[in-house]
Formats: sequence, C-alpha cells, structure tokens
Amino acid sequence: MTYYFAYLGAVLKTFGKSVADFFSGHPMSFKDQQLAYGSAFNTYSVGFSVGGWIMYVLMILLLAALVTGIVLIIIYVIRRILEHRAIKKGANEEKLIKEIEELNLELYDATMEKERMLKLVKQAQGIPTFNLDGENEEENPDEEKGGARFARLLTVDEQYKDGPIVVQLPEEDSNITLKEICERFRNFACSQMRLYYSIETVRQFFAAMGTSKLIVLEGISGTGKTSLPYCLGRFFKHPAHICSVQPSWRDRNELIGYYNDFTKKFTETEFLKDVYDSTFRNDNTFIVLDEMNLARVEYYFAEFLSIMEMPNTEEWIIDIIANPKSDDPVHLNGGKLLIPQNIWFIGTANNDDSTFTITDKVYDRAMSLFFDDKAQPFDAPYADALILTRFI
Repeated sequence: MTYYFAYLGAVLKTFGKSVADFFSGHPMSFKDQQLAYGSAFNTYSVGFSVGGWIMYVLMILLLAALVTGIVLIIIYVIRRILEHRAIKKGANEEKLIKEIEELNLELYDATMEKERMLKLVKQAQGIPTFNLDGENEEENPDEEKGGARFARLLTVDEQYKDGPIVVQLPEEDSNITLKEICERFRNFACSQMRLYYSIETVRQFFAAMGTSKLIVLEGISGTGKTSLPYCLGRFFKHPAHICSVQPSWRDRNELIGYYNDFTKKFTETEFLKDVYDSTFRNDNTFIVLDEMNLARVEYYFAEFLSIMEMPNTEEWIIDIIANPKSDDPVHLNGGKLLIPQNIWFIGTANNDDSTFTITDKVYDRAMSLFFDDKAQPFDAPYADALILTRFI
C-alpha cells in the first residue's frame, strides 16, 4: 500500500500544479499532463500490492462515475433551459392569439356601434335608412313581419305542417337485439358504403350512445372518424348533418346564430335548423361537429355543455331569443328551445399543432373513442338499413 499512496500523492501533486498553472496564465498542456500521470504510474505501479491494485481500480471507477455525473448534470441543465424557452415561446404565442381575438372582437363592436350612430344621425336628419335587403326600414319595418325573422325554422314548420314524423320499428325487426344491430350495421357499412369498422369499434360507439349525448371521436386523419356517424345516419335512414367547425368560433353565435338589431331578423345557422328539425321526429338524429377542436369547444359549445350536467332532461333548454312573439316557430316556447333526447352530437378531433386541447370540462360530459388505425377490409353479407326510434 506504501507504493499506492506514494502514487496517489504524485497524482494529486501533478493535478494541483496543473490547476495552479491554469490560474497563473501558463496552463500545462494536455500532453504534458498525460506524460506526468503516466510517469507516476510507471514509477510506483511496480510496487503495488494486491490492496494497492484494488485501491487503484476503485479510484479509476470513482473518477469515471464523477465525470459521467458531471456530463449528465450538464445535459439535464441544457434540456431544462431549452424546455423552459419552448414553454415560454408557446405561452407567448397563445397570449398573442388571444390578444388578436380580443382586438378583432373590439373592432367588431366598434364597427357595430359606428353603424348605430350613423343610423341615429340619419334618422335625426330625416334621411331614410335601408336594411340589408334594400328595403326602407321605416316603410317596411321588420317588426311587423312577426315570425319572418326565423325564415329557416319556419320552413321546418311548413315541412311538418301535417304533423311530426313518428317512426315505428318494422314487424320483422321487432325482436332485434343490440348485438344484432351492431353486426348488421357493420355489414351494412361494408356491403353498401365500402367502409370497414371492427366489431369492437361499433360496439363501443353504440355503448357511448347509451351513455352520453356528446361523443368525441379522436385520432389521426383518415381513420374514418367522420365517416362513422355519416354511415350510421344512412343506416338509420336519417342522414347525419355535418357541421364544419371554424377556427374563428369563440361563442354560441357561430353555432346557433344571433338576432340582428338592424334587419330585425334572426341569423339562423344550419346547426340550429338541424336541432330544431329533430324536435319533429322520434328517430335518431346525428349532428357531426367536424374538426371540433379547431376552436375551443368550451367557448362555442358552452351552453350545451352546461345543460348536459342536468339530470332532468326537461331542463335541457337553450335560450334562442329574448323577445318571443306569438308567431315564432311552434317549438320555440318563450324564445327557448328544448333539446330533444333523440339527438346526438358527434365531435371529430385531430390532435396536432393546428388544434386546441380538449379540456376536462368537455371530457366530463362526453364519451371519447380513439381511432388509431384503419380497420382492415373484409367481406360481409349484404345488409339493409334499419328503421329505429331513439329508444336504442
């Protein structure tokens, strides 16, 4: 052990000298350091005992562990710095997007306020004002048109003027089971639509229908998320309604529509018309919110998320207009619309850089199915569509 400790002293002396030379401005070259360490080893190693060699090996392992630890710490610190910068950059981008949206909204409000002021000025000066149809508002005030402010919903009333559609299950299908419905739909999709779904996916979808009125289909593009409710609508002989969500949507007006103070009409959307149409039917209705997370779901779909929390479905009521009239559409009671229980909202969502994260508030009220791959093509016997009521 005497030779080992002498060797250790020579190594420490050489190390101390190299450190002192470094700070004095005359650092020892790497080659000279290696020669010094090698000379000390050659001088003293010949006298190492077994214990000396063991201590020498332990010293080498300790130095290797020390160097490895220092390298890992440096890598960890660098990664943390890069992650912090990336998070900060993402937060800044989201903040800028939010500020732009707020500025656009303020610009819209300012423009509307300017139009109101101009209208008041014209009225004070006796200058006639015109609505969007080119009609003189004073000569043909829309207030006198009553229900005409809901043009699309009134066409639905006209369509069902002879009474609502009451669907009845055919006698030959009166004893059909849920298992048979799943298999028949899968065969229908294959034989008539050339769409292929695994039986597990079909069963999960039907189970989700029995659990929630909001179903979220997530996954990569091209896996059949939109095609599934579309095909199901064809299967039940009531085509699904596809509603394409836009990135600019930030409130319920984009989804339901809004009352225009200038035209005195309600700007109706296809979504509102589809929901209203379902109040005249008792079969299954599917409304697809395609690419639902291109905008924040909890913004434009907030009212629907709120009513879905209520256990009493008679309280699933959406406010449509604040000043109801007697000649409004027949299923608008006091300016409110009761969401029927034969309707399902199917949202499709891609998870990429162009979309928003779906929040827990949405997941709490929805059933989520993940599509990670296409089903393999298969052969199936021909299957007919099925007339079925909402009591699935």
